Amino acid sequence: MHGEDHTVGDWAIVERAEAQEGLVTHAQLLALGLTEDAIFWRLRVGRLHRKHQAVYSLGYRLLRPRGEWLAAQWAAGAQAALSHLSAAAFYGWVAADQAEQHVTTIREVTSRDGLRVHRATRLDEHDVQCFPLLWVTRRARTIIDLAELLSWEELRAIADRVRDLDVAAIRAAQARAPGKRGAQNVRRLLGRLEAHTKSEFERRYLRFCRRRGVELPDAVNERVAGFLVDCVYRQQRVVVELDSRAYHARRDQMAADRRRDRKLVRAGYVPVRLVWEDLDDDVAHATVADLREILAMS
Repeated sequence: MHGEDHTVGDWAIVERAEAQEGLVTHAQLLALGLTEDAIFWRLRVGRLHRKHQAVYSLGYRLLRPRGEWLAAQWAAGAQAALSHLSAAAFYGWVAADQAEQHVTTIREVTSRDGLRVHRATRLDEHDVQCFPLLWVTRRARTIIDLAELLSWEELRAIADRVRDLDVAAIRAAQARAPGKRGAQNVRRLLGRLEAHTKSEFERRYLRFCRRRGVELPDAVNERVAGFLVDCVYRQQRVVVELDSRAYHARRDQMAADRRRDRKLVRAGYVPVRLVWEDLDDDVAHATVADLREILAMS
């Protein structure tokens, strides 16, 4: 508009943006009294920079990760939440990726450069939480979402680094999102994280041996060298310990386990430790091969 002073109101824009990780939305600029022409002029001269449709940063400032996340959430509109790898980065599980942000929404929104949109039929209030300015999927839902994108090895590596994963919460989040890809790896992860009873694991090991053609142990829960061991092959002098503790609990016991193993070795036994996932179908062939070789050598 001819004669309009486009610089009027810049202080208000800066004040609003500084409270919002350096960002303002188109609607906020209009609410501050700017015209469409004034907004366009600021974009043209570089006072504003378009991050996403209708989301702008002040100039070409380098945004912090929180700014990138907020811009992505705003670009996806109402009822959107940071999710998948972006939520994992928010929680510090993975490095923040400035190139592509992930959001989940129940609205019809398409992905675009720098913004990957995941559609959900619903986002339950138990699956999202609000931080200052940001809506983020909760940790349990984030694990469910990551299973869609990552391989088993990548998902397990993240879970191994996080000590406060809530098994019950993950199971509940899985139930609220039926049919999602990656469900099999989520179930496998739950098996890894859960603390199974000794008897449950023993029964599973015996079934595993019968089904896979591995020699059955001579006894379970028998004392060897002063220790109550899970399975013993007397003739081969092999002890199989079934580590039924949850992975993170087991991690705290590794030093004690190693001392116990050394004492069994000094007594002339070969200790073999198995965890729950060693009996999973996709690694069963390797477990069978190891057991047969150890039993044959002993």
